Amino acid sequence: MTANPSLVIILPMKRLPVALVTIFVFLFPFLFFAPKTNNVLATTKTLTASADAMLKSASENSNYGGIIWLAISRLRTPLPGQKHRSLVQFNTSRIPSNASVTSATLSIYFTDCGSTYSQDVDNLNIGRNQQAWVENEVTWSNKPSFDTSSVLNYTAPCTPANRYLTHNVINFVSGWVENTYANYGITLYGDEGAGESWIKNFYSKEHGANKPPKLTVNYTVPSGTANGNGTTSDETSDTDEEGSKTGKDKVATDSATISAQKATPSTTLADKAKGISGWKIALLAVLIILLAGTIAGYIIYRRKKKLASKKELGKTDEKKEETNPQSPLEK
Repeated sequence: MTANPSLVIILPMKRLPVALVTIFVFLFPFLFFAPKTNNVLATTKTLTASADAMLKSASENSNYGGIIWLAISRLRTPLPGQKHRSLVQFNTSRIPSNASVTSATLSIYFTDCGSTYSQDVDNLNIGRNQQAWVENEVTWSNKPSFDTSSVLNYTAPCTPANRYLTHNVINFVSGWVENTYANYGITLYGDEGAGESWIKNFYSKEHGANKPPKLTVNYTVPSGTANGNGTTSDETSDTDEEGSKTGKDKVATDSATISAQKATPSTTLADKAKGISGWKIALLAVLIILLAGTIAGYIIYRRKKKLASKKELGKTDEKKEETNPQSPLEK
């Protein structure tokens, strides 16, 4: 008996629906839940202070923006209750607005604790400023306030002296880069309620030793995308050390200018990871077409199989009649 050609063609369809549905079930979740990978460029920038100034409570209307020292203190002599604080600012507008900051380290060169003061008070606090200030104008009386809820509490031991102290400030820098809040720099201060006199001295950016306050920022940006300074991330330099010595008349970077530079819409790595990529949409479309085609083919196969079964059944009945003809009595 010769096989029906149509059946030979469509019989493989019997197992296709199960196979393709299985493939679809496994690949569909992969399209949406598979780990997303981004090609990113890792970069490091070392920024020197764009502005710094010492503040002195005993001379509340005097400006110390051009001197070679920064200091924090609580002194009980010669003027009871005298305090020193210091302001430092870095121009982070050079960091792309689409950067994801992975680390940020403040480095400030510590020289000594003064020979006649306590050597045991180690507190060093770092506050994020909330108002703009100008290096050659700021005084104790018009100093910016800082956010007391986000103060970073560190230590600055008196020994060893003459070294850079390094502290993590990623929370501040990430916010500046992402424009969560404006960059008005930081305030350095210590234990202002201590019962003994203490002081900590640091080099300012004007000091001839050329050991200014520094900010080292490590970050990543999507490779080949436009960044905040008008170039592509592939063109970003690995280091960016600004001039460390400026004149007395050097003013702090205007925070409004920094905010304006950051005002353009930013694209972070998190934004890049959102949505479905083009290749996933294409793959999903192919799977849907294959599934729809398979279902349609299977329906056709079932109909043809049913018709073929009816034909075979009819031929079998005819053969039975030819083999066993009815007798006249049966009729």
